[in-house]
Amino acid sequence: MTHPIWFELIKGIPAAFVTLGIGLLATYVAWHQYKVAKAKLKLDLFEKRLEIYNITNDFLLEILNPNLGYGDLNAFSNKVNKANFLFGVDIRGYLDIVQKNAAQIHAIHVRSKANHNSMLKLDIQAHTDLSQWALDQRLGGLSDAFEKYLSFDAWH
Repeated sequence: MTHPIWFELIKGIPAAFVTLGIGLLATYVAWHQYKVAKAKLKLDLFEKRLEIYNITNDFLLEILNPNLGYGDLNAFSNKVNKANFLFGVDIRGYLDIVQKNAAQIHAIHVRSKANHNSMLKLDIQAHTDLSQWALDQRLGGLSDAFEKYLSFDAWH
């Protein structure tokens, strides 16, 4: 006995629904895996950026130490070198300013040591200004500079 074509098509409907259900389930799982991977990427990026922030925060206090050496300046530069890949041009410029000011403070300390640990008159104001700048950065300037990169508001 032969059945009409519509009868054969109707027999295939349950299999089509099963296939559709499996496809929808696979799409649902893939979508959630994508969301988890995206959140993990954001978390990894946040952690790397936070590391640069913490290194810079610590260094802003270290640069006030008269015993800061060229090795310390180079170590900071090497640690924050990866910031070029993690931040925009604004943070790279900010870190350049931190390094430049640290080098100026270091130069003042070197001149003072060469002058029997007595700061030269021409260095006193510069040292005061640079020290105040470093303290101001620790009290908010650093946080303001990094805010857009470390804010959780952008995670939504």
